[in-house]
Parts: sequence; C-alpha cells; structure tokens
Amino acid sequence: MRVAGLLCFIALSGLAALEAPVAPATPLPTVGCGQIIGAAKSPRQAGYRPVLGYISVPPSYLAQVVHVHGFAPWVYWRKAGLVVRNGRLAVTVSVPKAWRKR
Repeated sequence: MRVAGLLCFIALSGLAALEAPVAPATPLPTVGCGQIIGAAKSPRQAGYRPVLGYISVPPSYLAQVVHVHGFAPWVYWRKAGLVVRNGRLAVTVSVPKAWRKR
C-alpha cells in the first residue's frame, strides 16, 4: 500500500514539474517595510476589506473618480492603496496574465 502511494506521489510530482511556470525574465519588483507610505489602525479602516488575514483591499465602490482623455474605453481613473500587514512573511501580489492590459 505504501509503495503504491509513493509511486502515485512520484507520478503526480512529475506531472506538476511539467506544468511548472517559467521564471520571469526580469526580476520582480520588491517593496520593503521601510518603504511604507502610511499605516492603518484596522484592516477595515476607511471601508477596506481584509483578505486572507494579511492584505486589505479597497471598498468595492470608490467615489471621486477622475475623468481622463485618450485612454478609451477607460475614461475614468482612481488610485487606491493596498494595505499589507507587517510581519515576517512576504506577500506576493500578482495580476493574471489575461488582466495585465485591462
């Protein structure tokens, strides 16, 4: 029984290695804790929503958008920060490839 389980594990590991993502050609940008621009007293401050216990994302609706020209069909712009809980664990933020030009 243990041998069958080990063989199954080895087979699945081999399949996972075949589908492993290729490392990016350029190094990913890293922001250290010394580069913070503000602090939040709570993960829910200003309507932010906690995600996975380490990150807070902006509210689903953000007022005060700015109208911009020359970026149709995206004619409005709004900047909002991402809150990351400080600690020893690194947080990786990525955007799905299909969304990178949205």
